[in-house]
Amino acid sequence: MVVARWRSLPEVIDTSQNQDNLPDLEAEVISKLFDRIKSLEQQVRDLNDRLHPTSAGEIETDRIQDVAANDKAIEDFLYGAGI
Repeated sequence: MVVARWRSLPEVIDTSQNQDNLPDLEAEVISKLFDRIKSLEQQVRDLNDRLHPTSAGEIETDRIQDVAANDKAIEDFLYGAGI
């Protein structure tokens, strides 16, 4: 026969005491995925530039501005009040 021995625990456990000190794992993963996506997008742009070189003065300003605006919105959410 096996007898379980339990430590006596307080009747009420306050789980809110250390929640502020715990890392937000979901936010960390989302942030890492966002960084990885940006890295992969840069690799695609670099490969595309090698396959289809443009003249020195030609820049796709609309595309660059759209990407920057999207990145800013995501970064504001991740590193601001969002998460």
